[in-house]
Amino acid sequence: MKKRILPFILAAIFIFNPIIAAASPREATFNSYVFNQHGRAVPAPASYLPLFARSGDDWGIGPLRNPSDITAGPDGYLYIADTGNNRIIVLDENFELADVIDEFTMNNAPFTFAHISGIFVLPDGRIHIADQDLRRVVTINREGEILMYLGSPESELLAEGFLFTPISVIEDPSGILYILSRGSYQGALMVDLQRDNLFLGFFGANTVAMSAGQLGQILWRRIMTREQRERMIQIIPVEFTNFDICPRGFIYVCTAFSEDNLGQLRVLNSNGNNILRTPQVNVPVNYGDPVFYTSRYVPVTTSFVDITYMQNGVFAALDRQRGRVFVYTNDSHMVAVFGQIGDQLGRFTNPVALASFNDTIVVLDATRGEITVFERTEYGELVMRALALHDQGRYEESVTLWRAVLARNINLELAYLGIGRGLSRSGYFQDALWYLRRANNRQVYSEVFEMHRNQFTNDRFNLLALGFAFVCLACISFAQRKRIARMVKRRKATHVGH
Repeated sequence: MKKRILPFILAAIFIFNPIIAAASPREATFNSYVFNQHGRAVPAPASYLPLFARSGDDWGIGPLRNPSDITAGPDGYLYIADTGNNRIIVLDENFELADVIDEFTMNNAPFTFAHISGIFVLPDGRIHIADQDLRRVVTINREGEILMYLGSPESELLAEGFLFTPISVIEDPSGILYILSRGSYQGALMVDLQRDNLFLGFFGANTVAMSAGQLGQILWRRIMTREQRERMIQIIPVEFTNFDICPRGFIYVCTAFSEDNLGQLRVLNSNGNNILRTPQVNVPVNYGDPVFYTSRYVPVTTSFVDITYMQNGVFAALDRQRGRVFVYTNDSHMVAVFGQIGDQLGRFTNPVALASFNDTIVVLDATRGEITVFERTEYGELVMRALALHDQGRYEESVTLWRAVLARNINLELAYLGIGRGLSRSGYFQDALWYLRRANNRQVYSEVFEMHRNQFTNDRFNLLALGFAFVCLACISFAQRKRIARMVKRRKATHVGH
């Protein structure tokens, strides 16, 4: 009897086990990996797993229609730009509905937005709103009252026919407003709110990387007629798709693509210079996934649509093309990747924005009208704690955490680098060099090797000096004996001659 029942029990286990696994909120529905020194994807433990997904129906406010932006406010609330419904959704720390801002007034009269494309929340509760169809940047309070209405700046710095189409907006601690305008290749517009909304110019324009084809095009332009030059395609920089600002005032920007598929992510200082370091000095990084070609030879590249600052120099960028979130350090080391295009939890249909909120990462899907919340795993928590110590320069303290990370992921070169730096600070140069060779970081390896060589020389200076003196004395003694031997030989020869 037991033998007859056993096959049915086993069949039930195999049938229902995949369903149970798929329903688990802590299961990864995507591949997790990092890239090695050769640019190949190697397996890695999941750093983030999907916790849940929520929509407007879950909050009892009806479906979200084509939402376009999401941001974490300094007041501890999460804000969603529900563009199609002309409203802003406010969530608390538990992702429950806290407020709905859907009634706006200007001079005590009703006001309606045309297309809310970007929002930014200030510490005092004010909200900057970029409306690309109204071609305005509007500032409101939590009651929906309009406090500022900014149109297209008027300045000789703007090219003739410039069309002001704001898609995203941020403000730095000094009161400078930065506005991304669609189709503007000169960078972000800067407006000084402290000086009567004075237009200051453009900020952080992308530079054009000269390829061989572009250099050839420039040479051809020199011998062409004016009519031929006007018909040629102009070489222009790539525009920014979105940006974010960290508490220290650095601005994190992303582009959908670049001319050579390098440097799509940047960190700009107050002068507009890119200060984002790379693992190898003067070697640009291809952020996101490498380019691959379909069966019809169509290139598929990473297309970054949003970027968010997290903490300790760590930031995340959203690839709209493949639906993946990439997490990088301030040295451009990729430490995590998660998400994918698809229908399961943790996958997206049309991801358009992301935000870092209370140690989670929230991704907004415009087509589904929902947010997906990702929570760090134990492995991801170890990496973030190690990075926190690393960012503070506490390399020796981070060694234990990096060893724990390495025990879970031997493919993470950043862990080898962290251990190598920590050991070198403690004076264990020989062991540090072993780890740094596996980290494939030539610059740090050279620095530690020089320190090791100097320590070796200093520790053995007396011995080396005595050895050098002994060698010198031996050489002098040998030369003296040789000179005496030659003199004796000459005397014998002279005596024989006589």
